[in-house]
Amino acid sequence: LFDTAPSYEDDYYPRDESLSPVGDGGWLRTSHGAYHLRTENDGIVWSPRTTLDPLGSHFDLAVGSDGVGTAIAVVATDHSASLMFARSTDGGTSWSELRTLSPLGPDGTRCRSCIPTHTAITGTPDGSWIAAWSFDDDSGVARVVTVRSEDGGRSWARPRVIAVDLGVGNGGFDLETDGSGNWLLVWADRDLRISRSDTDGRTWTTPSTLVPEVACENCAAAARFNRVAAANDAANVWVIVFSSSYFDRDTFGYDGDVFMLRSMDRGSSWSVPAPISDDAVTD
Repeated sequence: LFDTAPSYEDDYYPRDESLSPVGDGGWLRTSHGAYHLRTENDGIVWSPRTTLDPLGSHFDLAVGSDGVGTAIAVVATDHSASLMFARSTDGGTSWSELRTLSPLGPDGTRCRSCIPTHTAITGTPDGSWIAAWSFDDDSGVARVVTVRSEDGGRSWARPRVIAVDLGVGNGGFDLETDGSGNWLLVWADRDLRISRSDTDGRTWTTPSTLVPEVACENCAAAARFNRVAAANDAANVWVIVFSSSYFDRDTFGYDGDVFMLRSMDRGSSWSVPAPISDDAVTD
């Protein structure tokens, strides 16, 4: 997929990767937090990687799709105090110019030296879109923010700060919807946290800790185990998958494993995390 292997030596924060269907065998994939790739034949052949930022200084890039041809890319850069976005109506073949989506600190937070850390975006065929991002403000306080669109990303409502001083997702950051007005935002730092919406993103629950101590920020393996992903069956069943070398280390050790949680009631309650490998205890 790459002309040359990307280097992560200068990255302080892990880069999110995403994969979004755009319909008729088309997919969009983000890579290394700065590029996107496109396929029209279910992944058999991929386009060269492309950047939407002419200055090429992304902190993070997220691409989402409504599954029927519209895609939106959200870009956080080190040369803007705002989050930018571009929109495509042909499955990612062409893109609009970058426009301002929101200031990084929409609640009046001082952000002359804010650091964007993670972004996520997804949409539904009926035109509902939500973008989410996290950042540290000038005093080092972490914030998680969401913003909503009802018209396919043409215009956006006022952003909402849904978490303050509860981490930024250095251990993973993901946003998911079932297409029926239910949304889940999950992020991990030392703890795995979630916030849910059953009002199509108009309101969000107070963030709650789903799994404590999934990461050790000062451990050598922390940078290797920094992925969280959420998915659902478009009905009641939701799952969250996370990687960790720190969770329940007395049982699973420090080598790192992948764990899954399951909800049968659209995220209201969750199972105990369980490893997906039968060898997690002995490997």
